[in-house]
Amino acid sequence: MKANHRIIISLALAILSTLGLQAWTDHTLGTYPALANMPEVKDAKPVQVESFEDFLKKESQGLAVLLKEQEEFARANILNYPPKPDTIIFDPNDKQNLRKNFLMALRLNPEIRLAYYTQELPGTNISKAENFPIEDISVYKDIKFFNRMVYKTLKPKSNVSPLIVLATAADEPDYGHDIGLYADSEIELGKGNITEQGKIYGFGKQPFGDKRFEYSSQAPFHMGFYHEAGIVYAAGGFIKRTLPEYRMNQYLSLARYAFKTGHPYWGYRFTGWGLHFVQDLTQPYHTTLVPGVGVTRMLFTNIISMVGLDGAKNAIIKRVADRHTAIEHYQFEWFYSIFKNKETDNLMLRAFSDISGDVAYGEFNKDYIRNVLSKESNSRASELDSKLESWENVFKFLDYEVRYEDVKDVSPEKKEVDDFLIIMMKSFGAHTRNYLRAALKY
Repeated sequence: MKANHRIIISLALAILSTLGLQAWTDHTLGTYPALANMPEVKDAKPVQVESFEDFLKKESQGLAVLLKEQEEFARANILNYPPKPDTIIFDPNDKQNLRKNFLMALRLNPEIRLAYYTQELPGTNISKAENFPIEDISVYKDIKFFNRMVYKTLKPKSNVSPLIVLATAADEPDYGHDIGLYADSEIELGKGNITEQGKIYGFGKQPFGDKRFEYSSQAPFHMGFYHEAGIVYAAGGFIKRTLPEYRMNQYLSLARYAFKTGHPYWGYRFTGWGLHFVQDLTQPYHTTLVPGVGVTRMLFTNIISMVGLDGAKNAIIKRVADRHTAIEHYQFEWFYSIFKNKETDNLMLRAFSDISGDVAYGEFNKDYIRNVLSKESNSRASELDSKLESWENVFKFLDYEVRYEDVKDVSPEKKEVDDFLIIMMKSFGAHTRNYLRAALKY
C-alpha cells in the first residue's frame, strides 16, 4: 500500500472513532412539524394499534416473499452491499419463532424492544396515558439523555393518529436496532462474547467506531460517505461500508407492503423507521469525513504525525468531534426550547413544515439517497464547518448540561449559524415528506 494511503487510513480511522450516537439528537421533534400540515398526514384517519406478532402471523407467507425480493434488490442496486448469507431465511411456517426469525432475516438486533408507546413534544403532555419507562424502549444501559423525553403508554387496539406513529417511530432506530451486528460485536463490551447475530449476519468486522461505547456499532448504518475524493476511497475501503441505503430501502418496501395488505399502523411505523436514516443524512457530519479539511491537508497532517508531531492531527480529530457534537446539541436545545415555550411562529419551526421546495428534489427513488439527499448534505459541510468556527459560543453546547437559554448571544455569528440551520431543516422536512410520499405509493 502506498504511504499516502496509509496516511489517510490512519487519520480517517482516528476521526471515525470519535463518532457519537446520533445525527440529529431527537428525530421525533423534527418529524412532527415536518409532517403535521402535509395533507396525506393531516387528513388521514386514526389507525388502530396492531401487535407485531399479529402482523407477522397474518402476513408471514407474503413477508417471506418480500424478504427475498428485498435481498435481490439490494444485491442489484446497492454499491458495496454485503449480501445476506443464504442460510438466513425467514420461515413463515415456524409460528413459534416468527418475531425473532423475522428480525434476524432483516439483520436487525433481535433484542430490540418494539414497545407500544408514543413520544410527546416538550411542553405538551397532552396524553392522559401512563408514562412508559425508557428501559422498556431502549436496549442501552446508559439512558440519562432519554430522561428529558416524555413517553406514554399506547395500548393494543387503541386508535392513534398517523402523525404520532410516524414521529415516534422516527427516533426508534437510535434505541438499538443496529447494535451488535458485526462479526466482532461483543454481547458485553470487553467480555469477548460475540453476539449471536454478529456470528451469522455477514456484515464482516465493524469498519469504524469506538467499540468502547455501547452504541458505536450503529454508526456505519447511520452514515453515508458517498462523495469523498477518489484517493480517500482508494486508501480506505472501509469508508465505503456504510449501510443507510440498505435500511431505507428495507423499511420502504415493508411500509408499502403493510399499507397494501391492510396494516396501516405498521405501514406508518416502518415508514418512521426509514425516515430516521433519511434524516440522518441531512446532517453534513454524517455524509462528510472531514468537513473543511482538504485531502492535501489531511496528507500533510499525518505525514508530520508519523515523525512524532501529533499536534496537528489531534487538532483535526478534536475539531471534527467537537463541531459534530456541538451543532447537534445546539440544534436540539434550540428546538426543544421552541416547543417548551410554545413559540408557534418561530422561523426554525416554519422551516421544517415549508413544502415549497419539495418538488425540486424529484420523487424518492433508488438513486435519491446518493445522488440527491447525501450529495446536498455533503455539499454543505464546509460552509457549516466554517460558520461553526466563527461562532465560538456554539462550543458551550459540548456540555450536555447547557440549555439554550443559558447562552445569551445575539451576535451576527450566531445568526449566521441559525440561518444555515434553518436552510438545513427546510431540507430535512422536504426529504422527510418525499420519503413518506414514496411509502404511500403502494
